[in-house]
Amino acid sequence: ERDIMIYKASMKQQGGTTIMEVHFISPEIAKQHEVDLTELSYRIGMPVTYAKAPKQNEIIRLTLEALPSSWQVKKNPSLHIGRTVVALKLHELPAQEEVEAVHSKINQSTGYLLEVHE
Repeated sequence: ERDIMIYKASMKQQGGTTIMEVHFISPEIAKQHEVDLTELSYRIGMPVTYAKAPKQNEIIRLTLEALPSSWQVKKNPSLHIGRTVVALKLHELPAQEEVEAVHSKINQSTGYLLEVHE
């Protein structure tokens, strides 16, 4: 109903309090759903937080799926977690409009920015 992809939910103890931890693809996507997490906390009567680590393999998988077939990738994408960037090395740089379209798609699904290099 809300089009939210949750990869896992678990319970953990923190200072004697039970907290539900919800795993999104990345903390950046989780932050977009803070209102939903607050509502969930209210409904279940316990604190809810989100996992601080991204799902690295899933981000790489979605990045590769978003690439046009005409893009020739030199090697697997590199994740730079501290900068929230997926870096991609291509044999040839595509048109800027095409890069922007792919960047937007990847950012929407993962919360990461796309850097394209030759």
